[in-house]
Amino acid sequence: MNILVSGLLNTETDVAVRQFPIPYYPIDYNFFGINTFVGGVAFNIAKALTVLGDNVRLASLIGRDITANQIKSELQELSIDTKFIKQKLDRTPNSAVLYDNEGKRQIYCDLKNIQETEYEFERSMLKDIDLVVACNINFNRPLLRIAKEADSNRRTRSFQYRGRIQLRIYEICRYPVFKRREYRRKLSRFYFSISKNL
Repeated sequence: MNILVSGLLNTETDVAVRQFPIPYYPIDYNFFGINTFVGGVAFNIAKALTVLGDNVRLASLIGRDITANQIKSELQELSIDTKFIKQKLDRTPNSAVLYDNEGKRQIYCDLKNIQETEYEFERSMLKDIDLVVACNINFNRPLLRIAKEADSNRRTRSFQYRGRIQLRIYEICRYPVFKRREYRRKLSRFYFSISKNL
C-alpha cells in the first residue's frame, strides 16, 4: 500500500532518574542512562508501516541544524522517502523524557516554531496514494481538505490521528519482537477503530 504520513518529527532524549520528585544534585553520573534518538508521531507511524512492507512517503517540517541531519539519516537508513520533508523551521523540535524504575515519566516537549509554520501541500503529493495519515498538528489542516477532495474523486482513505490513537501505534512501534502477522492484526484492528470514529 502507498501511504502518505504527515506529522511531527523530533529528537527525544531519555534520562533515567532515581526517583520523583528529583532531589537536587550539582552533577549526577548516569552511565548509559541518557540516550537520544529520532522520534515523533509521524516517525513512529512511518517506521511501523515500513516494517510492515508498505511504501511510505513522509511529510514534515524540520530545521536546518545537526538534529535535522540526524533525522534525515535515520529515515534514509529505513528507506523512508524524505522528499516531502521541508527544512523551514528555525530549529528542529525536540523533547526530554525523565523516567524512573517504576515507570513514571515527566516529559518536556519543545516544538520550536512548528505550530506557527505552514506546510504548502500540493495535490500532486497524493498521486498513487492509497491512505493518508495526518497526525494531530497545525500544519496538517490544509492536508485534510486536500485529502477529502482526493477521497471524493477516488478511493483514498484519510483520517487524523489523535492522542489515544497515537499511543496505540506508538506501542506497536516500540515492540519489534512482534511477527509481521501480529503487526498486521493489530494495525487492522487499529484502522477499523479509526474508521468507526470518522
